[in-house]
Amino acid sequence: MEKSLETRWNAFKIISSVLNRKNSSHTLLTQRIYNSSFSETDRRFIVSIVNGTLKNLTLIDHIINSFKKKKKPIQTEAMNLLRMATYQILFLDKTPAYAIIDTSVKICKKWTKDYLCGFINATLRNIAENHKSVNLPSSKKEPLKYLSIRYSHPEWLLKRWLNRIGYSECEKLCALNNASPPLSIRINLERTTPSHLLKSLKSYNLTLTRNVFFDDFYNIEQASVIPLTDEFHKGLFTIQDPASKLPVLLLDPRPGERILEICAFPGGKLTHISQFMREGEILLGIDSSVAKIEQTMENINRMTDGFPLIVAADGKNFTSKVKYDKILVDATCSGLGVLRRYPEAKLFREEKDIFQLAQVQKQILTNTSNLLKDNGILVYSTCTTEPEENEEQVRFLVSNGFNLVEPPNEIPEDFITPEGCVSTFPLKHNFDGSFCAKLTKVKGGIKNDSNLRKCIC
Repeated sequence: MEKSLETRWNAFKIISSVLNRKNSSHTLLTQRIYNSSFSETDRRFIVSIVNGTLKNLTLIDHIINSFKKKKKPIQTEAMNLLRMATYQILFLDKTPAYAIIDTSVKICKKWTKDYLCGFINATLRNIAENHKSVNLPSSKKEPLKYLSIRYSHPEWLLKRWLNRIGYSECEKLCALNNASPPLSIRINLERTTPSHLLKSLKSYNLTLTRNVFFDDFYNIEQASVIPLTDEFHKGLFTIQDPASKLPVLLLDPRPGERILEICAFPGGKLTHISQFMREGEILLGIDSSVAKIEQTMENINRMTDGFPLIVAADGKNFTSKVKYDKILVDATCSGLGVLRRYPEAKLFREEKDIFQLAQVQKQILTNTSNLLKDNGILVYSTCTTEPEENEEQVRFLVSNGFNLVEPPNEIPEDFITPEGCVSTFPLKHNFDGSFCAKLTKVKGGIKNDSNLRKCIC
């Protein structure tokens, strides 16, 4: 198979797997392009096609439907191929349209009958010649519809953001979500120093710049080569957004403490916490997914000497004979703060998910309260933008025997909210969207009946 066809074929298979079976694009890209013989250029090309198609899907569908002669639904795989090709025609200026169309027809011939290939060829030629004539809703008369189609965000989510941050900021956030995310690494200070690692990575022609807030985090370009380096496999660094450091700073782990992290996948925070403790002490991470446990264990083994421990358990009903000094709840959430990295969340999330997840979060926090010592520290953390999953969970804890603790001086004021929580916003900080808060347990635990009442209200 010729190289250009092979790269697009792999991109097409990933896109179809995401859209047809709701698989994770991040997981599929990792499996297909890092465990392969693709060149650095080919890897970046596949990533750009997959992410670009998923991030702009509503706009792409709007254009395809404008040129579809028959109003019947298009066969699923044919539609996915049209989507991938339309993205390239719209956004990849360096590739001529005829080459995109020719390769798309060749891909079509690999899995279907000739009549569909003729349809794909004709449709793509029409799109290539006339896509600039397609009209979008008026941004003034129908702002919600315009934003939804132009930036491929669901209307229910846009309504929420428009109410909180207004049209101008909402449009900027949508555009940012469709851009390529920054990539950062956290240096494992247990095994190396920034100067030594930077010198070692020079041979890969990487461009690294220190994060303006944290000395152990560096922003990096040419990201797709990173997991292939010896330094990565030796655990000298890990790929991690700087926002993930904030819950660890709130937790303030110290030697001799018993610490638990609930929902510990993929292990970035857990291995970071381990740097402040001694091997043999109790540092436990739990997650309910066996597959996630396996991946977290890989990161633990890479970044540490097998410490801490990770086990499969559900945070809603996990029990322990010992009480913990500190617990980090890295809660299951809607992930609406990381849409740049996980674009399919825009496609599959529904507003009802926020309320259902908020109930799960309360259940986890209720159980967590009974695992924590009196006067122990609870840090609650998410990667979402929505108040039901963030501030409202803190209010739930405060109304049930917890006190909110002021963030320490190590956390820049820029991240501290008026209520005394910690939050990062992609538009303001160019970090992942995140939220965290530090609380102390006064006495006892949250009763299940109280939790259920809170969930119903």
